[in-house]
Amino acid sequence: MIIPYLEYLREMSRKIIQTSGFENVLSRATGKYYLNVTSQATANGQHHLKAVYDYLSKEQNQKLFCGAGLIVGSIKRKGDFKRIAGPLIYCLADCQNENQHFAVELDEFSISLNHDLVTAILETDEILDEETEDARQLAMISPVFQSISDGFVKGLSLGKETELFRSPERVKRILEKIKEGAGEFRSISESQGFDKNNLTSYFAEPARIQFFADSFFFVAPFPNQLSTYEALGRLIEQVT
Repeated sequence: MIIPYLEYLREMSRKIIQTSGFENVLSRATGKYYLNVTSQATANGQHHLKAVYDYLSKEQNQKLFCGAGLIVGSIKRKGDFKRIAGPLIYCLADCQNENQHFAVELDEFSISLNHDLVTAILETDEILDEETEDARQLAMISPVFQSISDGFVKGLSLGKETELFRSPERVKRILEKIKEGAGEFRSISESQGFDKNNLTSYFAEPARIQFFADSFFFVAPFPNQLSTYEALGRLIEQVT
């Protein structure tokens, strides 16, 4: 019970400062910095990481992240459709320049379930009758959310944490464990071959959500004031 509560506190510390969520990171202007992890060593990948490095050098409130397990599609809420395109799991990443060779180092202490994405999927029309932020907090402390958090923690225990960003099978197993306790996730279909250049096509079919076990880099806002978020991440790592 303590781990989900600490995760809840960490997410609240982020939300206090950060106005944009992580449920749709690829539709932003910074979505152009999407890069599949397997491509980082290629010539195109290196060119891409240089662009990321140059951009982040100028934008102090933006950070590089690595996501594992992309969930993309549209969900119906109050007669309308909401787009989601974000990682099931993510962590902070650091793009380093070593004599014009660009490498990425992952921060294993910051690995987190994407609470914004999970709550977007869990939100029901009944919950959404409340205030938006109250609805999100209610979803985050619900029994179903606790089951999802438990599935995430159990999935992490299957091996070294950062290795899951290079292991599609581990990411799939985490989703399977989450599905065991959350019926809302069971309709998510597993797919292959995500194409970022055709992102809008994944929103075309109403109320369809797809899962890709890919790992990828993306850029998103992360204010420098979020030291509490990072400190809680390290506390969670010590407790687990």
